[in-house]
Amino acid sequence: MAFNSLTVYMFSGANSDVDINIIKAKNYNLYSVCVQNQQEALKVCLEYVKEKYIDSILLCPAFNNIEAGEIDIAVGKEINVCVSRCDTSPATMVTLGKMQKENLL
Repeated sequence: MAFNSLTVYMFSGANSDVDINIIKAKNYNLYSVCVQNQQEALKVCLEYVKEKYIDSILLCPAFNNIEAGEIDIAVGKEINVCVSRCDTSPATMVTLGKMQKENLL
């Protein structure tokens, strides 16, 4: 049985029905889904935990601590939930500028 991980990205204009990517390796499956808001994220996380037997969930930096906590409680103690956070290095500022230019923030 493979380790199954879900990465969730949140931004306006996302469509969780089509903005999906799956990477399958021998012992690892990575599911990536883009969502518009917290409610959609909760729905997707619960669905994937049930149907894809997710072991770990990684949330993008757009999720605040309260939202991450809601997902953590919803999926239960058996699933690891974490949030990707960045430092304030010059490279991070370049990335943020590009994301703002693309209206992702």
